[in-house]
Amino acid sequence: MGLRESDLEARKTRIGASAVACLLPCGHPFTTPAEQYARIVHGIEQQARPIMHMGNLMEGSIHWLYKQVMRERGLWVRRNSVSIVRDRWTATPDGYCECGGVLEYKNVSWHAADQWSSDHAPAHYETQCQLQMLASGRDHAHLCALLAGTAFQEHRVDADPAYQQRIVDAIDDFFERHVEPRLPPPTADSTLLLTFSKPEDTLYA
Repeated sequence: MGLRESDLEARKTRIGASAVACLLPCGHPFTTPAEQYARIVHGIEQQARPIMHMGNLMEGSIHWLYKQVMRERGLWVRRNSVSIVRDRWTATPDGYCECGGVLEYKNVSWHAADQWSSDHAPAHYETQCQLQMLASGRDHAHLCALLAGTAFQEHRVDADPAYQQRIVDAIDDFFERHVEPRLPPPTADSTLLLTFSKPEDTLYA
């Protein structure tokens, strides 16, 4: 589902729930603080990885599968295309459930499926769910994954106010130490060499 133009504009200058784990100790496998800085401050978008593009394409199919699961429980679910915008961050849950939960869908490739188990989901996805719950005021989330196209897994993530506060603190720290004074965070990524004395000095390698 496509986002509203106003939401797309808001996301350009804020950290998104899907990327926020890169600011936390758990880290994020697909983005870094330096990449988020370059995106927010200089509008430099990194090329979408194939797995992320496929995840977006598969979201509707995963929603359909989960709708069948919840129908058997006598509950309805609905998709969402509206971002919740705050001063420094945004959150866009994939949907909501009649039970009061946030929905987040993931399409997991075969080589990442072993990071999931019946009682464990990757920390960066649970971090995303925590910020979505904080934004929406919900007390739990359903993290639903299609694993290697062959298995469907559901995890309930309960709201953790203390961890949610740590996420917000990490966002504030990132903006106050890097974004607002225009001081890039250190990066070990040799493919993204940036100088930030002024925007036109941005360099690539």
